[in-house]
Amino acid sequence: MLTQRWGLRQQMESMWPGGEAKLALTDDMLNKLVESFDRSAKDILKHHDVAGRPTFEELKAARDRGPEALAELLAQRVPDQIVDIAVGSAASGSNLFIAALLKHGLNPNGIGSHGITPVAAAERHGKNSTVYQLLKGGQT
Repeated sequence: MLTQRWGLRQQMESMWPGGEAKLALTDDMLNKLVESFDRSAKDILKHHDVAGRPTFEELKAARDRGPEALAELLAQRVPDQIVDIAVGSAASGSNLFIAALLKHGLNPNGIGSHGITPVAAAERHGKNSTVYQLLKGGQT
């Protein structure tokens, strides 16, 4: 949820070919979407007690510094959660964050807690998608 900020405008605009979204999407609307994603992430974190887990404030501060900073924080503090985080990011097509996770040791073929790998999650976007190609290129 926290990574939705990166590329949100492009994601929303791609949903409406022909430019309708460019006219309709204001910065205020996008900020409201990001705020709702942040609230959801904060609520989710309340229900997941993982040893060493960064606080919401730490996660948000790292996110605001960019994909590299967030990936580094997660790799340091919750390395056992990286595959599950990557599965979610791959499913949502977060190319920037997937690239950062790969730089911080993500195993694209690691099996997450729900029995799926990041590569398999990315495949739903198609084998020619950027997120799939990133993960296939990063296989170990």
